[in-house]
Amino acid sequence: MLTLCIALFRFFTGPGIAPQSVPADSSDVVLILNGREPAKVSAARRWLDYVVQRSSQFRNVAIVLLGSEQCSNSWIVEYMVTSGGPVKVAFVVYDSPDVDDDVFHQWPLGVAT
Repeated sequence: MLTLCIALFRFFTGPGIAPQSVPADSSDVVLILNGREPAKVSAARRWLDYVVQRSSQFRNVAIVLLGSEQCSNSWIVEYMVTSGGPVKVAFVVYDSPDVDDDVFHQWPLGVAT
């Protein structure tokens, strides 16, 4: 017996994309977030707070985080599943003391991606 699995990927980008623009039928989400400076962290938190509010909608949430060059990315920990949040896995650009190769992974390609 042959089983066919079809996945539909939708990619949204740009400054006009707001958290409320996530389609209601989305259950698996990968967010690409910028956490390099306080203003960017604030914007990233808006996205993650939205995901927390709608956590029953999402089955799987992952993030790719352009982290701080000073490795100060601890603000993300509260959103992780290990802290009761909805994010199951994070890939962090730049080094981070949180990298454990379980929930936190270092993004291997650097910032030139």
